[in-house]
Amino acid sequence: MIKKQQGVALLIVLLLMLSLSVTALAVSETMRLSTARLIAGEQREQALWHLQSVELLALNTLQQQWQARPKVDTPDEAWLEKDIVIPLEEGAIVLRFVDRSTCFNVNGLVRTADHELVADRLAAKRFKIALRQRGVGRQQAERLVNVITDWIDSDQNGVSGGAEDSFYTRLEQPFRTGGHPLASVTSLRSMAGVSKGLYQQIKPILCALPITEQPKINVNMMGRRHIPVLFAAFDGLLSREEIGLLIDRRPEVGFSSIDAFFAQSLFQGKEIPPEVRQGFGVWSEYLTLTSEIRYGSAYIQVRSLVRMREDGNPYIINREFGPSL
Repeated sequence: MIKKQQGVALLIVLLLMLSLSVTALAVSETMRLSTARLIAGEQREQALWHLQSVELLALNTLQQQWQARPKVDTPDEAWLEKDIVIPLEEGAIVLRFVDRSTCFNVNGLVRTADHELVADRLAAKRFKIALRQRGVGRQQAERLVNVITDWIDSDQNGVSGGAEDSFYTRLEQPFRTGGHPLASVTSLRSMAGVSKGLYQQIKPILCALPITEQPKINVNMMGRRHIPVLFAAFDGLLSREEIGLLIDRRPEVGFSSIDAFFAQSLFQGKEIPPEVRQGFGVWSEYLTLTSEIRYGSAYIQVRSLVRMREDGNPYIINREFGPSL
């Protein structure tokens, strides 16, 4: 009997030891995870501080460039369209400025009239031209223009092929149109008829700037990938081949004035209307600053939209965190 009691007592002791061991392991694992989260949080916080620092550095670089050469931006400049690597003690930062003058601003599909946003016919015409140059069918291009315009404009009067709240509120997961300019081109994925394939097809030529007009295209930054937008901006007055020649013949140091650009022999005998000519310039008012920060285990990717004011003072309009969709 005593031996049985001793056996039961030993079993209880073993069970207690097992329970304590399991508890100790759980506490140890919890502490390990908590420490790892704490370190990761601290590294992410430090990475965000580095982000603020590099943004200030980037804006200062823009100011210095402006002071050295006001209102002229060219691809030969060391800071533009090139990776700038800044080493850190536990990582690195990679910066890149990207010109945003050679894209089609989807918010330019509307204009302000009597304090309301209404469709802009000229912008719609040029957007359809650009879409056709990207291989979008005529009917699909027409519908896409109307869908985007309906999303941004102030009224609820849907145009042919467009979509207003009356369409979106009947969906399984209902929502409403914005009624204001887009903050990002990714908003197009929420719009009627914009499939993933269509979005990827047209995304390279699009941007969403905080203005309801098209930015002046910096002729010094034109590349062959921009031909669809350029073809539309010239209103079809130049062929794709002629635009390609303009790009290929551009001086390495760029043009110092827009008059020098239009003085090229290719424009001789061509009448370029003022409304077309005024759509071009030699500096970039809007830029995207892409920042990739690696610090310890933390990785942050940010795209900051920067506006360069005419007084030479740049500022950040908005930021998008994470990879581009």
